[in-house]
Amino acid sequence: MALTGSFYHITHTQSDSNFHSESITYPLDLPVDDPNYNKRGTSENILIPDLEETITEYTSSYAVIHNFFNHSFPAVDEDQNFWLNRILEANVRVYPSKESRNLTIDDYLVEELVQCSLNVSQSAHDQMYEHLKTLRGYVSMSNA
Repeated sequence: MALTGSFYHITHTQSDSNFHSESITYPLDLPVDDPNYNKRGTSENILIPDLEETITEYTSSYAVIHNFFNHSFPAVDEDQNFWLNRILEANVRVYPSKESRNLTIDDYLVEELVQCSLNVSQSAHDQMYEHLKTLRGYVSMSNA
């Protein structure tokens, strides 16, 4: 299985020219060796660079799951109910086309690590492809 269609690669970079101000309050109990020790108990405004979004469209792309990881770890809620939290991770590679993927497996446009919750009663493979189609960069893609 794979996905095909337009893939939108979304990246964020810090702006060199646009900033916003945020207030920081330094706690009173900063350790002596903290670089902001002299500012303890005070507040100041700092400038934070804005994030700029860039979207690159790759038409007629071919997205495939390169490999899977399944993580299970115990969890307990406030009523002491125990369950296993299961997370599925996949390395997804986007190629210019199915043909280019078949020619050279390492000649991809983008590789991303994607996570979703794992339902053990369903195929992990199918779950991840269905999850991908809900993500912003993959919404224009369909089953190949």
